[in-house]
Amino acid sequence: MTRLAPCILPALTTIPWLRHVVTTRDETLPVGGDMSFTTGVADPEGIIANRSGWLRMIGRTPDQAVLSGLVHGTEVRAVDHTDAGRGIRTPTTAIPCTDGMMTDERGLALMMCFADCVPLIVVDTAQRVIGLAHAGWRGTLAGMASELVTGMRQRYGSQPETMTAVIGPSIGPRVYAVGPEVVSVFTDAYPEDRLISDDGIQPRLDLWKANAAQFRRAGLGEAAIHPSGICTFEQGARFFSHRYAQRHNETEGRFAVLLSIEE
Repeated sequence: MTRLAPCILPALTTIPWLRHVVTTRDETLPVGGDMSFTTGVADPEGIIANRSGWLRMIGRTPDQAVLSGLVHGTEVRAVDHTDAGRGIRTPTTAIPCTDGMMTDERGLALMMCFADCVPLIVVDTAQRVIGLAHAGWRGTLAGMASELVTGMRQRYGSQPETMTAVIGPSIGPRVYAVGPEVVSVFTDAYPEDRLISDDGIQPRLDLWKANAAQFRRAGLGEAAIHPSGICTFEQGARFFSHRYAQRHNETEGRFAVLLSIEE
């Protein structure tokens, strides 16, 4: 049996009732450890095997997990045991058009796939509620982090004072080159946050800082916000990265974030 090499996020390990893992690339696994039917379309059984293996690491099965179809939006949906199994063995059953999921259901694993976009994890440590979201530059600009916090407040009564937020592995500010149209909209939306750096060759955008600013605006304190500092492009041999694959002429794949409340 392959010995999986997970990425663990330190800020989440202090929460005793929370299980989590960020998957990594592994050439001993089918399709190199790819977790997405979109990029692993040629080997769907391999994708299912990969998902099953990683779910076992947090004590879950495919029938105890749920996945949503991402559209770079800000839709946040509450999920529960009636959604268990959706999207895990086939993409046709995934929760459609949803970039944020939240639950207070024990034993249900939230799963999303990424390849440079930002995983956003929010945990209400008082009421045992978890949220997971996907934010590329479009979702970040549209306020995905704020929408996730708002969704948890409205549905479960969660309060920012008892929330912990983690900004997961994603493309980092040293390498995320963007065009002038992206620079313009982020400069307008974040006039005081200095999200853009420019070395004279091409501007670069700091999605980590942008999402941290959103969490602060949503009421979370600075000490409750934890950027992982892991750049998927710079660590492209460990994580699937869209831009790394393009740069190195590689087949694309997706890693996943798995999050679950203890039963």
